Amino acid sequence: MNLGKLKLSTSYVNNSHNSYLVAEANADIKLIDFQIEMLERNKPNCILPLEVRSYDNLRSIYFNITSRVTLAQYLKRNKLNKEQFTDILFGITNTITSSRQLLLNCEGFIIDENYIFINPGSAEIGLIYMPASIEVDIDELLKSFVIKLIVDLVQFEENSSDSYLQKILNCTRLEAFKCNELNKLLLQLRCGMLPECHTEPAENDRSYSREQAEHTLELKIKQAEEPVKSKPDKRVTIAVLIQVLLISLGVLVIQMLLGMADSTDSFSAITGTAIILSAIDLLVLRKLFLLKPREETPRLERKTGTFPKPSDVLGGIREKEYPKEQFKPVSNVKSSPKELVPEFATVVLERGATENAYLKNLSGGKEEIIVLCKDSFILGRLKDQADHVISSAAVGRLHAEITKRSGKYYLKDLNSRNGTKINNDRIVSNTDYEIKNNDIISLANCEFMFVNSFLENEAAASV
Repeated sequence: MNLGKLKLSTSYVNNSHNSYLVAEANADIKLIDFQIEMLERNKPNCILPLEVRSYDNLRSIYFNITSRVTLAQYLKRNKLNKEQFTDILFGITNTITSSRQLLLNCEGFIIDENYIFINPGSAEIGLIYMPASIEVDIDELLKSFVIKLIVDLVQFEENSSDSYLQKILNCTRLEAFKCNELNKLLLQLRCGMLPECHTEPAENDRSYSREQAEHTLELKIKQAEEPVKSKPDKRVTIAVLIQVLLISLGVLVIQMLLGMADSTDSFSAITGTAIILSAIDLLVLRKLFLLKPREETPRLERKTGTFPKPSDVLGGIREKEYPKEQFKPVSNVKSSPKELVPEFATVVLERGATENAYLKNLSGGKEEIIVLCKDSFILGRLKDQADHVISSAAVGRLHAEITKRSGKYYLKDLNSRNGTKINNDRIVSNTDYEIKNNDIISLANCEFMFVNSFLENEAAASV
């Protein structure tokens, strides 16, 4: 399902800090006000924040898509393992099944890879929900969508299990396929509780409830958090034995002193004995508990013989010989300047040095050339997904994309928070703008000059 089937006209707009997908509801679609209020108050994580604005009796819904890309864009540039795929699909199904708690209709969700948005950093899903009465079969739409994901859209890593995917496909082949059944299966897969997959879903798979899976997961977490029982400390046992010994000794001495004739002398002797035993007890306890035992350090075995040579200690660096074949004379070889550059030096590309177009960095006081070596080239600060990483906090994770089609280059802002400009004019997100030679491109606070090498080479050849 896409927004076109709902007879909604869509567009993209942005302000100083946010990007929006705007859906204009016509007279045939009546918005449900209490659902709008529920979404504005609760702000569910996996449902895009919305805002309804009215102009001349026409109500428009603004969905905040800042710092997100479409699922279709995300899947084109990322290979997924089974855990990542399960998390994305579970984010969709769980959002749909739990929407009833907010008094939402499952039919209001837009299930289309071009209108499902994802945070490229956290892979958190953002679904569009239309707060209106829509008559569609959400289970049938979800069923077709899951099959399309597995067969056409998702690039799986090589180690992804075919039996794992077969389980999900078997679930979609059930005659009474329901979104909540798929959600239960995905929850079980996320908890790692299912045995190896068979060709047909087992009965216990379908009867396994979500509550049971969550309960088992909680037990696993509690077991992991239980502290490891430590062995009893020998020092406590020794301290108890010493206390018993000292008490016995004290009682024996007191009995001997009480038999003395002079009561004054016996009292003084008992007092002195008690002080001595207390001091001994205090010293022993201090020795056991307050002073840390000295760690035994392994003794170095002294080997007899002669001392090693300095060359042996240095790993034989001075005596290492390299094969002569690695050093060939270069007097008769015509080498380009690039070949004669030391290994760790920085090579700065000159104009006309590449047939590809490139960006020249105009900010930061450093000369940098970014060659657009791919037909789809993304700039941003996310290392794993951007083709060129810009280390600026103002730049989005995936900020902008430059594409090449039929020899022309186009720039598209990917819903960045601080926006993209061409010659100081801000462009609308998710819209292609043709860029020409020597255009100034601004990504947040970073400026670049776009250079089309092919045009420059043609101009140089004609002179």
